[in-house]
Amino acid sequence: MARKRKKRRSAGSRWGLVAVVAVLAVGIGFLGGYLWNDLRAVRQTARRADTARVETVVGQLDPAGVRVRAANRAAADGLLDRLRRAAGQSPGVAVGPVSRRDGRLDLTVAAGPDRYPVTILWPAPAERVPRLAIVIDDVGRNLDRAEAFLDLTVPVTLSILPRQRHSRDVADLLRSRGRAYLVHMPMEPQGYPSVDPGPGALLAGMDEARIRALVRQHLDDFPGAVGVNNHMGSRLTELEAPMGWVADELARRGLFFLDSVTSGRTVAAEVARARGLPWCRRDVFIDNDRTEDAIGRQLERAVQRARKNGTAVAIGHPYPVTLRTLRAWAPRFRQLGVAVVPVADVVRTGEG
Repeated sequence: MARKRKKRRSAGSRWGLVAVVAVLAVGIGFLGGYLWNDLRAVRQTARRADTARVETVVGQLDPAGVRVRAANRAAADGLLDRLRRAAGQSPGVAVGPVSRRDGRLDLTVAAGPDRYPVTILWPAPAERVPRLAIVIDDVGRNLDRAEAFLDLTVPVTLSILPRQRHSRDVADLLRSRGRAYLVHMPMEPQGYPSVDPGPGALLAGMDEARIRALVRQHLDDFPGAVGVNNHMGSRLTELEAPMGWVADELARRGLFFLDSVTSGRTVAAEVARARGLPWCRRDVFIDNDRTEDAIGRQLERAVQRARKNGTAVAIGHPYPVTLRTLRAWAPRFRQLGVAVVPVADVVRTGEG
């Protein structure tokens, strides 16, 4: 009888132990699930905090994608600049390569392992008049002069020459005005070194790694730039390989290339076009002859080119006489049936 009672107690103890283990397993599972959910919520909250600056620019990010509308292409470029700066101030957040098409920019915001597609859209111009872009090169030596060009009543595009006394000051000024700008990248000319393109120039004798590194340095110095054009470069722009390396670096950042056409044998625009990089090329230099009459005649040529082809690009320099002539011409462009636009408005894609 005593043995039976011991067996019953032993069996009861085993079942009790099983019950305790089961309860503990359920409890641990519940606690683990609670802690996992809590950890996941903490991670999501941290990630949301990381993307908070970006979301002040484009709204709440969504893995399915978000669309943002801008008034025009220049406003879209300004929005992209703000987005890049916000990402740069957010640990673990980056803006991926940008794809440019007519009326839209497509990009991805990366936050840790998460990816958020963003599309910036703008409407096509209601009025398709001939468009003329006027680019002012060699900006960065004189801040007051740069500001005077910005005060013109036509939207000229400034191209900043790197490593000058006021290069970054001009970039800050342009950002504060919401104006898009170019990097005027120095490249080797014919006659180098007697003809000096300045500090940080891309030279024909450099290897691929050195050219790519210099391009990245210049672009990192001006994160708000929407494109690049060549400063000098009558030698380098004739060479397919180095221009291909330049095009690759610009494509990674969603920029475009304006071929200043400093050589009749330039391949820069053709290389950009072959690689799918948005591009355009200079039609007229307006101030090789620094007199108001001569600059006026060149502006007339630029207007005629825009009327004939639909678009044209004119390049000038920050000379006082160029400023005076453009100020006098500002009301005439519309009278002549041509709209002066930022150079980003005349870039082409593919074979266009």
